[in-house]
Amino acid sequence: KDPGKRPAGPGTAAGREEAARDLATSVVVTAGAGTGKTSLLVERILTHVLVRGTPLSRIAAITFTRKAAAELRERVEDALERTIALGRRPEPLEADKDADRFLARLDEAGRSLAAGRARAAVTALDAASISTIHGFAGDILRRHAREAGVDVGFQVDDGPGADALFEEMWAAYIEDVLG
Repeated sequence: KDPGKRPAGPGTAAGREEAARDLATSVVVTAGAGTGKTSLLVERILTHVLVRGTPLSRIAAITFTRKAAAELRERVEDALERTIALGRRPEPLEADKDADRFLARLDEAGRSLAAGRARAAVTALDAASISTIHGFAGDILRRHAREAGVDVGFQVDDGPGADALFEEMWAAYIEDVLG
């Protein structure tokens, strides 16, 4: 990249386009509800998997809530399935669909390649790391339970037990740090 060139602002169409396709750059997206954060994540995942050829198993998409993680997983699945469908029978593209915005940037050969890669990605979707930060950390700990010194069957407690444990450990930490 030209170091003197400033990237387009994130709120602009050009900025969104750049964030969706420029995978060499890490992007932090902060915005209110309904502004397109999930759509942008879906498009970045599609670009990784369907253009670059990154296996879905090599991508971690982490959100803060279970609801957001479930929506992201569903939208990735829908976009992959729509990419396959459009590879079989081209239809007019719809601007409000994640897959269609992604496919609009590709030529015919790119769409064909994307459809083939989407078939493989759909079969790998169940094993994909699209989860909350707690779920992601839990998966890592389960895969490396022995090294982490935890029981492979542990469960995350989101209820009052977690709050009580936090209070206990926080108090111990403050005592240790502050005396």
